[in-house]
Amino acid sequence: METMAARKIERKRMTTYEHIQTEISDYIRSWERHRRAQQTIGGIARALWPGLALGVLLGIASRIWPLFDNAQILFISAGGVLVGLLALWLWVYLRRRPLVSAARYFDLRFGLKERLSTALELLEGRIPAGRDLRERQIADAHEHARRVNAADYLRVTPRRDEWALVAALVIVLAALVIIPNPLSAGPSGDPQSAAFITESIEDVESAIETIATDPALDDESRRELLETLELTLATLEDEAISLDEALALMGEAEDLLRQSASDIREQLEAQADALTAASEALDANDDMTPFEGLQAALDEIAEQLGAGALDEEALERTAEALEQTARQLDNVAPSVAEAMQEAAEAMENALSEEEREAARDALERARDALEQIAEQQDEAEQSADALDSAADALNRDDATDASDADGEPEAGDGEADESGDTGESADGDDADEGGEGDGDQMDESGVQVDSESVAEGEGESGDDMTQQGQSGEGFGTELGDAGADSDGTEAGDAPEIDDDATTPDIGGQREFEAVFAPDRPDDAALGGQVELETDDTGVLLQEGDLTDNPLGQSVVPYDQVFGRYADAANTALDSVYIPLALRGVVRDYFSSLAPRRVDDD
Repeated sequence: METMAARKIERKRMTTYEHIQTEISDYIRSWERHRRAQQTIGGIARALWPGLALGVLLGIASRIWPLFDNAQILFISAGGVLVGLLALWLWVYLRRRPLVSAARYFDLRFGLKERLSTALELLEGRIPAGRDLRERQIADAHEHARRVNAADYLRVTPRRDEWALVAALVIVLAALVIIPNPLSAGPSGDPQSAAFITESIEDVESAIETIATDPALDDESRRELLETLELTLATLEDEAISLDEALALMGEAEDLLRQSASDIREQLEAQADALTAASEALDANDDMTPFEGLQAALDEIAEQLGAGALDEEALERTAEALEQTARQLDNVAPSVAEAMQEAAEAMENALSEEEREAARDALERARDALEQIAEQQDEAEQSADALDSAADALNRDDATDASDADGEPEAGDGEADESGDTGESADGDDADEGGEGDGDQMDESGVQVDSESVAEGEGESGDDMTQQGQSGEGFGTELGDAGADSDGTEAGDAPEIDDDATTPDIGGQREFEAVFAPDRPDDAALGGQVELETDDTGVLLQEGDLTDNPLGQSVVPYDQVFGRYADAANTALDSVYIPLALRGVVRDYFSSLAPRRVDDD
C-alpha cells in the first residue's frame, strides 16, 4: 500500500512538473513572438535603405550617362525596397533557436538572474539536484515568469536617425524622378523633340478614339486600324524612341488613315456609278440625283400599278428594267438589289389586284432600302472626312522639314557670297574688253577660254595665267567656284592674256554655260580612237567587257549575290522605316527573286 501511495504521489509530482514546464515554455514562446515583432518593426527603416539608396545612385548616374529613364529608376528602387523587406522578414522569422537559448536571453533582458534557464535544465534533468531544491527552484522560476509583463521590456521605439535617413533618401529619389532627366527628355536631350513626341501621343490617342466610335467602319477595318494605332502609341510612349523613329511611325499611321479614307471614297464612287446606271435603266429624271431619280421612278411605277395603267407588255418591260437595275446594284447595294428583284418577279404577272399589291409592297421595300443606303453613304462620307482629319492631325511634314534643315549646312550664304563676287568681277577693269564668249567656259580666275580647247583637254590658257598660279584643272569647274582664283586673287584683278587666247565679253552680268570636261587618260596612250566591230547597220556586235568577258556573262553566281540583298531586305523589314502597308510587297518582291533549282530532266 505504501508503495502504491508513493507512486501516486510521484505521478502527481511529475504531472505538476510537466504543467510547470509547459507554462514556462509558453511564456518564453510568447516573449519570443513579441521580440520578433519588435525586431521587424525596428528593422523596417534599415530594410528600406538599400532600395532607396540604389534608386538615388541610379538617378544620379542616369543624369551623367543615359542609363535608365525615370520610370525605370522608380521601378528598380521599388523592387529594391521589396527585396529589403523580404530579407528582413526572412532574417527575423526563419531563424529558430533552442528554448534554453531563448530562456537565457530573457533572463538577461528581464533581470531574472538565470531562473528560467536553470528551471528548464532542472526539468530536463541536465542539472542533478535534490528534490526539495529542485521544487523550490522550479516554483520560483515559474512565479517570476508569471509576473513579467513583456510589453514593458519589449517596446517598439523608432529610432529617429534611421527614419531621418529614410526621409532624406525618399526626398532625393522623388526629386530625381519628378524632375525631367535631360538625357531622357528626347533624342539628344532635346526638349522640343520631347514636346513633339508628347503631342504625337495625344494625336494618336485622339485618332484611336475617333476610329473606335466611328459607326461607318466595318469590324475588320476598325480592328486593323486600332491595332496599328495602338502599336504606334506603345512605341511612341517608349522614352528611348528617337525623333526620326517617331516621324516614321507618324508617317505610317497617317498613310494608313488616308488609305482607309480613300478606300471608303472609292466604295462611295462605285455606289454612285451603279446608282447612276440604275437610274438610267429606269429612265429617271436627269435633273435629279441618282437617289432621288430612283425613288421617283419607283414611286411612279407604284402609282401606275395602283391605277392599273400598265398592261401586260408594259409590265414585262418594267420587270426587265427592274431586273437590270437589280443586277447593277447587286455588288454595291445588295439589299436594294434584292428588293428590286422581288419587285420584278412580282410584276411579271401582276394582273390581279393581289399581285399588284404584292408588287407595290416590293417597290416600297426597295424604296426604303434606298433611303438606308443614302444614310449609310452620308455616314461613310463623314467617316472618310474624320479619317482625313485624323490623318491631318498626324501629319508631321513641318517637323520633317525642320529636322532636315537642322542637319543640313547653311550653304546658301556661301553661294550668295560667291555669286556676289562673280558679279563684282563682271564690273571690274576688264568690263570694256570684247571677245567671242558664246559656248566658252570660265576658269578659276573668271576668264573664259575657248570651249574647243577645253574639250581637247589641253588645260592651258596662256603663259600669264600660269604665272598667276592658275591650274589647268580649272577648266570644267562649276560656276559657283568662279569668284576667286587659287591664290585668292579676285576676278576683277585677273591678269591680261596674250593675243592668242580668246578674250571674253564680260561687260556686265550674264550667265555662262558650264561645259563639263571630265578628267580622262591621255588619248595618245589609247592610240587615238578605238574602233569597235559593228555590222552593216552600225550596231555593235558585242557588248560588255570585250577583253576579259567577251560574252557579257556574270562571273558571280546569282545565288551568292541574292543572299546579301535578302539579308538587307530582312533587316529593313525589321525596322520601322518601311510602312506596314508596304512590308508585304517588299517581302513578296524579294521572295520572287529568290533563285530556284531546276531539275536535270
